[in-house]
Amino acid sequence: MVTRKNLSAYLLLIFGVVLVCAPVVWTNPASFSPAQMQQADPSNGQNQQTWTGTIKKDDSGKIVLVTEEGKTFKLTPEEQVASMVDKAVKVTGTLKGDVITVTSVEPMG
Repeated sequence: MVTRKNLSAYLLLIFGVVLVCAPVVWTNPASFSPAQMQQADPSNGQNQQTWTGTIKKDDSGKIVLVTEEGKTFKLTPEEQVASMVDKAVKVTGTLKGDVITVTSVEPMG
């Protein structure tokens, strides 16, 4: 049986949880920079990152980015970067495993 004392305790508990969670739920998105908004955007699923290097074709004919540090990443969609083979570039996109899904590519220099 729910008594007034129990009901008051439950309401106080619920009110306390709401007060603790309120700053998280009611954070003003306008206070974030555009870069923070893009990285925090749940619709893109992952964080945007930027790499620099040279676009090459590997031994199998796939288009890859070879970074200045010597790391190699596959690029997708290949059509977006095919015209940049053998050029130094800045690639922006998302990384999953060793594959960069390209959102933009710019020539360097």
